Amino acid sequence: MLLRVMINENLYLAEHFRTLCEKHGVATYEHPECRPYAYPPLRRVHTHPVVDEKTYAQALHELGHVVLRHSPDQPRAWKELLAWRWARANSIILWTPGMEAFEAWALGTWGMTLNADPAIVVRAFHQAA
Repeated sequence: MLLRVMINENLYLAEHFRTLCEKHGVATYEHPECRPYAYPPLRRVHTHPVVDEKTYAQALHELGHVVLRHSPDQPRAWKELLAWRWARANSIILWTPGMEAFEAWALGTWGMTLNADPAIVVRAFHQAA
């Protein structure tokens, strides 16, 4: 019974991601071995297929880059942080500990934590430039 509930929830998460893409006019390429990436000017995302909470969070994050209309001239760390915030705000499930751990890892690759302040991230970028 638990397995069937998990499978149904995962299908529901995948459908929600596709519905958001359609709503925002974003094309998707889903493949288990692709490098997840957003192409805001092309309104396209490459993601792993949504098969669990982690891939759902990652897919929402990439979609966030496109919906937020991120551009190459904006600080990369700032874009990453805001795309994760967008993903959380648009998730149809509560952010799970596994999703949070993945987000924390991803932000950590940019030297940030979950509670990073976007204004401080931008200020640090401009001071380093």
